[in-house]
Amino acid sequence: MKPAKATLTNLDGSGVPEAVQFNPPELALERRAGRAGAEGAERLSVELFFDRTLTGGSVREDLDRFYAGLGAGRDGRGARCRFAWGPDLEFTGRVETAAARVLWFDADGTPQRATLRLALRGSAARPGPGPEAGGTGTGGEGSAAAGTRRRVVRAGETLLSIAAEEYRDARGWRRLAEHNRLDDPWELAAGAVLEIPPAGGRP
Repeated sequence: MKPAKATLTNLDGSGVPEAVQFNPPELALERRAGRAGAEGAERLSVELFFDRTLTGGSVREDLDRFYAGLGAGRDGRGARCRFAWGPDLEFTGRVETAAARVLWFDADGTPQRATLRLALRGSAARPGPGPEAGGTGTGGEGSAAAGTRRRVVRAGETLLSIAAEEYRDARGWRRLAEHNRLDDPWELAAGAVLEIPPAGGRP
């Protein structure tokens, strides 16, 4: 199955979701301690990559689609945006920082590769009730500890290899499997999104 493309929607602009060229290899989701549910309590950081070396043209066109209008919303503050990826991640917030960086130019000076680092301050949509409401689903209110990140599974990766990389201990695969409620922890599809809880306690 083809992995779903992440999208970024400028809610103060066109309101039309723009699909990214490449899904990001990882996301960072931070929560201010003691402020769960408060406005602006969460921060999503993501880096998007753009490449025109094979398709031709200027990467400036891609940056303009995402970067233009992010600096100021209708009320003068950072634009309201929604970052969505698959069924489990939808984050809406105001742009806190947006930084574009051109990485490579061709012989005539046309920009070919670039990144866009984006940070949104807001809140993630919750797919179900959290533990305080009687639910236990991953992503529910109160279930994501501070420091939890999201990461995209690459081809050939296993929970053992991911745990070894993230925790420096392959035994951490159990923590990953339990946190993400994996029915079969040995079957990981490339392109799937895993939550990486912070290390702590026994693996």
